[in-house]
Amino acid sequence: MTEFPRTTVGGVSVSRMIVGTNWFLGYSHTSLAKGKFIKGYQDRRRIADVLEVFLQYGIDAVMGPLSELLEEGIQDAEDRTGKAVIRILTPSFDILPGGELARSPEAMFDRTKELGATFCMPHQSVTDALVDRMHREIRNIDKYAALIREREMIPGLSTHMPESVIYADQMEADVETYIQLYNAAGFLLQVEADWIMKVIRNAKKPVMTIKPLAAGRLLPVVGLAFVWNTIRDQDMVTIGTTTPEEAREKAQAIGVPLIIKAQVLTGGRYLAGGVKTVDSLDKVEGTARRILSSKIRGLPVNKVMLAANVDVVREYYCSITIDDYHGTPLVIFSAEGGVDINQIAQEKEEAVVQRAVSISRGLELGDARRMCRQVGLKGKDLNEIPGILVKLYQVFRDNDAILAEINPLVKTRRGKYVALDSKVEIDDSGLYRHTDLGLDQLERITSPLEKAGREIGVSYLELDGDIAIIASGAGLGMASMDIINRRLSAANFLETGGAITEELLYNVMELIFQKKGIRGLFINVYGGINPIHEGAKGVVRYMKDHNITIPIVAKALGNHQEETWEIFKANGVHVTSGVSTEEGVEMLAELLEAKR
Repeated sequence: MTEFPRTTVGGVSVSRMIVGTNWFLGYSHTSLAKGKFIKGYQDRRRIADVLEVFLQYGIDAVMGPLSELLEEGIQDAEDRTGKAVIRILTPSFDILPGGELARSPEAMFDRTKELGATFCMPHQSVTDALVDRMHREIRNIDKYAALIREREMIPGLSTHMPESVIYADQMEADVETYIQLYNAAGFLLQVEADWIMKVIRNAKKPVMTIKPLAAGRLLPVVGLAFVWNTIRDQDMVTIGTTTPEEAREKAQAIGVPLIIKAQVLTGGRYLAGGVKTVDSLDKVEGTARRILSSKIRGLPVNKVMLAANVDVVREYYCSITIDDYHGTPLVIFSAEGGVDINQIAQEKEEAVVQRAVSISRGLELGDARRMCRQVGLKGKDLNEIPGILVKLYQVFRDNDAILAEINPLVKTRRGKYVALDSKVEIDDSGLYRHTDLGLDQLERITSPLEKAGREIGVSYLELDGDIAIIASGAGLGMASMDIINRRLSAANFLETGGAITEELLYNVMELIFQKKGIRGLFINVYGGINPIHEGAKGVVRYMKDHNITIPIVAKALGNHQEETWEIFKANGVHVTSGVSTEEGVEMLAELLEAKR
């Protein structure tokens, strides 16, 4: 690569990768010791060595504070290469009157100009203090922008607060670009990464993103690829390095091949065509559009993820699930992972090992090592993978999961272990304990009727038939569905759970009749703890309010059953008082036949 992709900011052509300078100047965001080491290690020659590599790749923009050391390194790199560096400087200054004259905005902007800045973007410690959330504005931003323009520099807004970008756009602030935190790890982010992504994608000005590797917490193959492949063509990514070798690696990290993955809540995406590799950036949009217009196992694809290709030498399979028979966690591991894991499990049983885990003790490292030995792991694999299994179990346990799976876990040619794909399924009953995860269950449901069911507190699954079902438990619901499908065709699965009320059953009736073409309704409820007579009131009230005349058969047993029968019979609902669901369904079939 001789010319890195570029964008235009304020009329100036800028490389879409910007060199960050924290790792030149000692701001490691990891530890004081690390910062001290960087300051002792870096000098103008080493800074110039790194910048020289970036300039060879056409990466000619540098972002940083006002620093004599940084400026010396920049000048040396310019002298070596004969190429000019675009300086994006972020001065700090006093925003309150009465401070030192040397720290005034005017004095700091003068100094920024002396250092050769093309862009002057007041540091986020200043601009974030100017944010007025009540009035949704950034105080005095245009005043500072005017002072910057007077000195023939291009003003911008540096912020760690994504709402600042929104406010600046709304008030049409006189800035040409924004600096904004953005990374896949949530490092220093005040909100979720996907919300910041939306802010960036909706910004009216180009955005210079920072901290893509979360201060060294992410590998370039993960962090840099995530940011690069989710920002717009006019946006930029800022990356810091310590050595020329790191600079070369990160400059080369952007590019193809890329993997485009459908983001749907089901397995088998690869075999269903939901995972594609592209070898040219020109093919990315077309391939993504084709995947987005498809369905994977009946589910529409609304999102895709772009990921860097990984040089894989071996695949493994890891999962933790629940052993239904024993009621304990079950750890499953195979030295042969990937899309064919089910076939491998059937044809090569010796390649898959399982281990039941005591809930009180958990998965210990020694147990994980024994599992890995069973399938023949040695050397580095035997040292590293057991720890990954233990961490996966911790994810499973800490999040009340019923499944935590990595498939495949891969070993790269450089000896790194990467989870290329994974899934976690959390027990619905435990979700109330995990508000920190920010899960929006309704957003994940594609069917409007299923979403409406979740909103009123019932489990609803839309089917293709025309006979509606209301059941008070999952077992009753599934039995009703199976028996109905022998002669008729079920329109839905619906179970109310153990909190029946008149209002709930009224809402349930409203839900099931939103589906067009319902010919009949079968109600199958049991009143152990459920007050089924209250539910009956909701059913008949809805029938009266909406003049429902289709055949309805109810099997209602248990708590207040006689009262429930009377309520139903008095309002035109046919009642079967026996224990057999078959009898009730037969009654409904006969009523439908007689109505023809």
